[in-house]
Amino acid sequence: MPKNAHTELVNATILKLGATEYCRCWKNHVGTAVRVSWVKKLQTIHGYQIPADQLMKGLLYYGQLGSADITGILSNGLSLWIECKTGTGSQTKVQRNFEKMIQKFRGVYMVVRPGDPVLDWVISAAQRK
Repeated sequence: MPKNAHTELVNATILKLGATEYCRCWKNHVGTAVRVSWVKKLQTIHGYQIPADQLMKGLLYYGQLGSADITGILSNGLSLWIECKTGTGSQTKVQRNFEKMIQKFRGVYMVVRPGDPVLDWVISAAQRK
């Protein structure tokens, strides 16, 4: 499997769905970043040996942990969440909990793999009342 297969699946899914009248969707970014100013300060003080406990103070967390790769809105007003999986990848416990929360509040959550009929699934979901 190509190294960037996941990114390719996310991008292809967004392009495919974005060309329809059934939804608008975008990448949902989740992760961790390091404050550059904090790292530079620590490098000045400690050289390039930055203690892990000090580095943790400079981390920025963004996005909702466990949320899907793609989010958007369907033409019927429901929220749309799409988790992309490649190879033998499976949802984590946090991702499954996020899926349950979305479904509890009547949102649409789907897990897609290469070759899945995601457009058909979205059209079906957009036609719900």
